[in-house]
Amino acid sequence: VLINGGTTVGNSQDINNATLESVIFDPFTGEVTVVDAEDVMRLYHSSSLLLADGTILSMGGGGLGGTLDFMDAQIYRPDYLFNDDGTLADRPVITAAPDSVEPGDEITIQVDDSSTIARLSLVKTGAVTHSLNMESGRMDLEFEVVSGTELKVSLPENPNVLGAGNWMLFAIDDQGVPSEAPIISVE
Repeated sequence: VLINGGTTVGNSQDINNATLESVIFDPFTGEVTVVDAEDVMRLYHSSSLLLADGTILSMGGGGLGGTLDFMDAQIYRPDYLFNDDGTLADRPVITAAPDSVEPGDEITIQVDDSSTIARLSLVKTGAVTHSLNMESGRMDLEFEVVSGTELKVSLPENPNVLGAGNWMLFAIDDQGVPSEAPIISVE
């Protein structure tokens, strides 16, 4: 979980109170790690959104009343996209996935190497405003390896769990590196 932007004193326009550093919270370990700072304040009306390539778009923001606006954006590239030496990590590749599904479907996806896939995760594409993602959602999927390149995936049956809309499907390898995600429409 990336936590970024904000201020220590409400919606102040005072740059001295803006929080430029971001933190990562790991829900599996409970650890919080300070990561790169943003170039500018991300205050009122700022938004951050996970993109299908595993990066995060951080954009906009300003002070209450529009006296200080940042009409720009920047991309954050999380550590999971890199090796320890700073080079780009090899990423799993989803070579085929359905365009649309329904809750309860059993689907097949194709990957470049099924032996390295540790998790499959669906993440809602998002609809962010006023510091709230009204389309947030993430879930790990049950799957079984069928062959060296094929995975059989069971989707949750409950439409309240797997709600209608657009979802990104990430294949995550045994090193925690995600694939780029195809967008799948849940009908």
